Amino acid sequence: ALRYKRVLSIFSRNKKKLNNTTTKRLYSSQLNNQHNNDNNSQLDLHSSLLTLQSAPRDSLLHLTYSKIPPTSQNTFTNHLSSPPSPAPTPSSPSQPLSGLPITIKSSFLTPPFISSSSSRILSNFYPPISSHASATLSALGAHILGLTNSDEFGMGNSSTNQHYGNVYRHNKYSPGGSGGGSAVLVEEGIGVASIGQDTGGSVRLPAALCGIVGWKPSYGRLSRYGMMSYGSSLDTVGIMTRNIRDSVYLYDLMVNHEQNNGNGNDSTCLNMFPQFKNSQQHIYQHWTENVENFSEYVNKDKKVNQKGKIRIGLVDEYRVDGIDSDILNYWQQSLHDLCHKFPGLIELVKVSLPSTQYALQCYYIIATAEASSNLAKYDGVRY
Repeated sequence: ALRYKRVLSIFSRNKKKLNNTTTKRLYSSQLNNQHNNDNNSQLDLHSSLLTLQSAPRDSLLHLTYSKIPPTSQNTFTNHLSSPPSPAPTPSSPSQPLSGLPITIKSSFLTPPFISSSSSRILSNFYPPISSHASATLSALGAHILGLTNSDEFGMGNSSTNQHYGNVYRHNKYSPGGSGGGSAVLVEEGIGVASIGQDTGGSVRLPAALCGIVGWKPSYGRLSRYGMMSYGSSLDTVGIMTRNIRDSVYLYDLMVNHEQNNGNGNDSTCLNMFPQFKNSQQHIYQHWTENVENFSEYVNKDKKVNQKGKIRIGLVDEYRVDGIDSDILNYWQQSLHDLCHKFPGLIELVKVSLPSTQYALQCYYIIATAEASSNLAKYDGVRY
């Protein structure tokens, strides 16, 4: 409880900065103004993944590398020093992410980078294999900039417990953790997205503190093969982007590629029922094509529920004591805006999950027990 109060306190102190769109625009403008005399100045690295797909790859990658934060921010554990030559071509149907810069958390085995999970124990470990997440991104054409810094082995919520130094945002505020390096890079436009590892909030917490989108898909939807385990029954491959549409698009590409190439059928993956996979595919395809016409999708496909509406559960136990009043107001305003944007199509349902009060205790029992087993191999002998 004290841990979460501290996180809420940090978020409360920084909320004005996080939600100050003027500051974000000013910072974006400053980035562009530094390159007024450069042909790359028309590119905005804070644009969405889908927007940057049509950008010339040589200009995009050159600008991306020129914007890599100084080492004082400690966002990377290791990264490439220059873009590839020749530059990749714009996206194609077979490689929809061709040449687009993406970063990956250092807990994923990703040759030719040192995959250390931000630990000195593995500071010279070159992985002999590639994780399925890294291999999938490469197969889709993505240009992997490097591996990002985080709390060591994913254990922490402030990105201050690692061998490579504390991670800082450009405004010196805490980025959260454990995946703080990934969140800072996405926030500053260094890469269109970042892949992280979420066990108990390592993607969602830093994303919230850095004002980006952090998504933890359902357990087992993306292959964990080649990802250094923390808590095996909790670990999930997560996605960080600058908007929801990019997260859905990237997730859809990765899931479909894994399923079609057999990587999505290993022991770390959930065995999905075919009919559920098909219904998911329709939803994600619609979102990536045109989210503004969501009402048309609901009206055409009455299988959403018997009333043809999207049901959203409001869990009573999630409104815990200690939540900042402003955050609670933002949450209520979001529900109001959602219902207003899609009138008659959203059904809000109150739900009670009484076991929620035991969630934190269960998490620490499971996570620490599994971590002690998973990390026992790092004994200084085999690595």
